[in-house]
Formats: sequence, C-alpha cells, structure tokens
Amino acid sequence: MKQKMKTDQPDDLGLQFISHRMRTYDVPQRKGTPKGEAIGLSQKKYEASLYTLYNPFVYGGLQGMAKFLEISYGLLKKWRSEKIFKETVIAHCREFAAILLQNLWQEQERASQEFDKYFNLPIEEMNKKEPPSSISIKDNPKFSHIKLYSTQVHEFICEEFISRLKLLADRVHHGSEEAYLDFFSMGATIVDFYSTLSPEDQKSEAAIESNMVRIVREMVQVARQVCYEGIEELLLKDSITMEDRKMALLELKILQRYV
Repeated sequence: MKQKMKTDQPDDLGLQFISHRMRTYDVPQRKGTPKGEAIGLSQKKYEASLYTLYNPFVYGGLQGMAKFLEISYGLLKKWRSEKIFKETVIAHCREFAAILLQNLWQEQERASQEFDKYFNLPIEEMNKKEPPSSISIKDNPKFSHIKLYSTQVHEFICEEFISRLKLLADRVHHGSEEAYLDFFSMGATIVDFYSTLSPEDQKSEAAIESNMVRIVREMVQVARQVCYEGIEELLLKDSITMEDRKMALLELKILQRYV
C-alpha cells in the first residue's frame, strides 16, 4: 500500500481530530427507531468518514483506503455513494478546516510580532534587511500532514484565506497601519502554508494545486493593489513622516518579493 500518512504522529491536527471524534462518538441504536428510518453511521462507517479527511492518494487509492480501514473495497464504494456519508464527510471537512485555521492564525500572530519588530527598526536597518518570511509551518508537528488532506478540506481553507485577505485589505484602505502589518504577515503565512506542497504532491493532486494557484493569484492581486495604492497615497501627502517612509519601504520590498 502506498501510504504516506504516518499514524504515529500524535501531534498532527488531523489525527488529533479523528482520535477525539472516535472517542466521543455515540453509535446510534436501532432500538426505539421507527422501521425504515435512518439511524446514522455505524462505528466503522463513522471511522471511514473521518479518514476521508485525507486524500485517497495517501492510501494508494480507494482500494488501499479500504485495506487501511479493514473493510472491503465494494463496501467503501457503497458508503461513499450514500447521501448521509457525503454530508458527514463535508461536515467533518468544514469543522476540521476551522480547527486547523484557528491553529494557523495563532502561528500568524507570531509572524505579526516579527513584522512589528521589523517595522520598529531604524529605516537604514530596514533597508538592509528583508521583511520576515513567516513562521515555520514545515517544522511544526501540528501541521505535518497539511499536504495530505482532501481537496474538500483545502477548498474550505482556501475560501477562508481569500475572505480574510479581503477583510484586511478593506481595513488597509481605511488607513489602518496595523492592518498593513497584519496583511503582510498573513500573506507570508499563506505562502509558507502552500510551500509545504512539494512538486511531487502537487502533481499527485491537481485540485490542491488549483487551490494553491487560486489563493496565490488572489493574494498577489490584492497585495499589488494595497501596495500601489499605499505608495500613491503617500506621494500625494503634503508632508511625509518617518513612519510614512518606513511603510513605503515595506510596501516596495513586499512588491519585490511577491509581485
């Protein structure tokens, strides 16, 4: 079986999510349920719905996934075609994406602090250094399986990235200096997030690559608009402060890096 997921990594958020849901799942009982009425998912079926958080290529395809779950390939195919199973999988993906992003935003707060430190340097030192790249997701065990999650998980993540970028861009347009730094630190975090997808994995899963291209394109478009408008606004000012000069320098460096 071509399995890339390591189940001996308890710090990984995906495995934590699955383990917690399995421990707390109350298997529905037939007793007391009217005949013909659906009773929900069995323990094994619920387990299968949870492991669908991961892309089938992790297991070497659906046959490998069935072997991993210790069920027949035919049974897995049948479950995956059922409405209740599909709805449960989508609910898992949405809930898990929210948990993963909550942890990612906590890391992004650290990136924001690094941008604050950079911005507080004397302008001569700022000019000699590059803005912070971001926090390191690659070495964080919580995110060790990022590139292995399903396309549905990545779609929810992508939607949230775009939503947050646009909200921050709106704050930037209203003249919030803090929003500028948050915007750039979030951009760095997103780039770091998608850099965990190696070329091999991107080729294995075209839909994840599509999301990566989509979010990077959106981010570059918004970053270009934010930076150009910021510099234009600065040039139109009657008087330019040191803070203005530092912000313009940061914007130019961000344009050089990402745009």
